[in-house]
Amino acid sequence: MSKEIRARIKYSKSFPASYIGHLDTINCMKRALRRSGWPVVLTRGFNPRIKLSTSPPLSLGFSSDTEFIDVSLQRHPGKYRRDILCSEMISGFKILEIRFLSEEDKEINSLIEGFFFSIKGENLPEKKIDDAEFEIKKDEMRMKVYKKGGNIRNPVKLLGGGDFKVKKLYAFDAEEEAI
Repeated sequence: MSKEIRARIKYSKSFPASYIGHLDTINCMKRALRRSGWPVVLTRGFNPRIKLSTSPPLSLGFSSDTEFIDVSLQRHPGKYRRDILCSEMISGFKILEIRFLSEEDKEINSLIEGFFFSIKGENLPEKKIDDAEFEIKKDEMRMKVYKKGGNIRNPVKLLGGGDFKVKKLYAFDAEEEAI
């Protein structure tokens, strides 16, 4: 059997897909990979599943410019498979980039140290928040939220709740560079 390769798929998630939960998002991605004929690697065992890992979950109702999924492949899928994968995605998902990883590249979950969010709404609080940095300009807050205990905390919960429109702009690594 040949050596498996990994692909990192960067995608965005906007309305109406922003109202699809994390597990259903993973199922949508698996379905699109199977329909587009990607040569995915399956786990061994009684119930084989597509071997993949995802970035930390996004809260329900949030849109995002950067979501990631790493998938193991039997071989390189070929250029035309990207177009087929894009056509198999449901409304609200958009494939932004597909990059093939080397053996030295870390899995996406261990690479991400936090996220940068844009939060819009009225009455944005100006209090200090642990594990987050932010700046406010008119009706928008830009918030950098760091990983704590392996999880990325919900920015609306950090603000104490409220009616805010939240968009995840990008993920960053330990050197605070955008991924």
